[in-house]
Amino acid sequence: MHIGNGIIYVLFWPLYSEHHASKYVCASVPLMAAGHFTLVGMGIVVDKALVASATRTGDRKELLRGPLLYGTIIGLLTMVFWRDSPSGVAAIGVLCAGDGLADIVGRRLGASNRLPYSPNKSAAGSTACFFGGGLAAMACVLYLQSWGVLEQDLEFWRIALGSLLTAGVAAAVESLPLAEVDNWTVPVAAALIARLYFGY
Repeated sequence: MHIGNGIIYVLFWPLYSEHHASKYVCASVPLMAAGHFTLVGMGIVVDKALVASATRTGDRKELLRGPLLYGTIIGLLTMVFWRDSPSGVAAIGVLCAGDGLADIVGRRLGASNRLPYSPNKSAAGSTACFFGGGLAAMACVLYLQSWGVLEQDLEFWRIALGSLLTAGVAAAVESLPLAEVDNWTVPVAAALIARLYFGY
């Protein structure tokens, strides 16, 4: 869920019109999902399938942390950067694939390579975050460029280097001993680095 939803969401971006309101209409999708997470997490709405698929312990209140941040951040990145900038979509790619793979790989392969400054994180997870996030960011930017919606045409090497730099900083941030907040620290760091690198 963490990896796939955001990437699939980006695939539909080129289908929106050039109207200035399109980015807000598009952003309403993850923001409405965040609203649903809130209602279920607070117990106002019952959605057992969502709780089972989006939480680690089966506690609905978990939806008020990571999943809520996930939907909110993706919505905000959409509105701030939209599809004419590589920065927002690169950050979304890093959040979805990088942060998502860090958790999966870290749980399976990280027991023997914990980071000394962050005992709950591992070298395996950080490596997965870097490579997974970098590849996803690059794929997302190249995808938008193939549709001709980016404000500027970018050379492949520039996209690749920017994606890897973005993922590298994001992986470093993800490795910090900060519980329950990497769904916003990772994409915010990624967006800032991408904005500095790409310039828009």
